[in-house]
Amino acid sequence: MTAESGQAASLTRRERDRARRRSDIIDAAQDLFFSRGFEKTTMNDIARMAELGKPTLYAYFKSKDEILFHVHMKGDELKMELLREAMRKGHNGYERLRAMGYAYFEFYQQNPEYLRIQANWDYRGYDFDRFGDGVGEAYRIWRMRFEELCRVYSDGVADGSLRGDLDVSRTVDFFFLTLRTIANQVILIRDPNATPLDSPDEGTYFDYLKLFLESIRARQ
Repeated sequence: MTAESGQAASLTRRERDRARRRSDIIDAAQDLFFSRGFEKTTMNDIARMAELGKPTLYAYFKSKDEILFHVHMKGDELKMELLREAMRKGHNGYERLRAMGYAYFEFYQQNPEYLRIQANWDYRGYDFDRFGDGVGEAYRIWRMRFEELCRVYSDGVADGSLRGDLDVSRTVDFFFLTLRTIANQVILIRDPNATPLDSPDEGTYFDYLKLFLESIRARQ
């Protein structure tokens, strides 16, 4: 059982009902963001899709950006499930990190709209000061997931497969940030004027993954 599931089990009935309503709103907003795009979706649209009055919607979320953050966290949870499967592969930290790099691309290839939302955070950011209290808990869970990823690198240092002279959290952050930058080029950005030789493909992503991994591999 993860910390997230254990926490859900301890909620009161009223808290569970409220959490279910929040989840329904997030699901409705996700459908609209994916089909119409974030910019073309309004809070009125979300309220109608969730079958709520607009005042009720604002009782749960202060803004459309706040709902987008929670859609982002929903995608992050799904992605983490795939990464956890990858963590169980390989005999050392280096091999597990490589498996995670493959799983990372697989997730975004199958879920490109989550990649668009992740790119929004990377390049536009969120104004957390204007969000509700629930964001703090969601962000705490996100940090726990990131620390779980960092432990894979720390284990690699301990087993001698990964370099020990690098800052762990910064290196892991660079790893995923740069991987999704390449994934964005391969999956989302299509230049209609580019020739097949000019256009990045899956090989571009996996060539970069190999390059990054070689740069952090321990030298025997």
